[in-house]
Amino acid sequence: MPEQKVSFTKARSLEKLEADALFALREMGRPDATVLIHFATMEEMRDMKRRYLGKDQEVVDVLAFPEDDSFPHPDDPSRIGEIFLNWDAFQDDYAHLRFLLVHGILHLLGYQHEETRDTIEMESLEETLCRRIASQD
Repeated sequence: MPEQKVSFTKARSLEKLEADALFALREMGRPDATVLIHFATMEEMRDMKRRYLGKDQEVVDVLAFPEDDSFPHPDDPSRIGEIFLNWDAFQDDYAHLRFLLVHGILHLLGYQHEETRDTIEMESLEETLCRRIASQD
């Protein structure tokens, strides 16, 4: 018998990612925060990373752009940033999309992975959050 695979549409994935994002934000003590989530193609992701971060990379799976405190959003003062997820690469792997979402949220909350100890802390948070979110399914 062939292995069955669940395929997510953009609309269904976005709906589920929204619920997962809200859960992660609550777990991180930011239930008031707003995050914009977008899907982009591989080409769009590479272009954004090159244009806005000055880095050229073959595969870009997630980009997180924190809000600039000097630019107010009177329509949504609780907005902490935007996350772009690579739909081309991960549309059939919801668990990976969830991981990328959590990774992006942590970046918006100020977590980085430049130093080894920061990487360890961020990876631990990612694993814990993804496990807790998955247990809600």
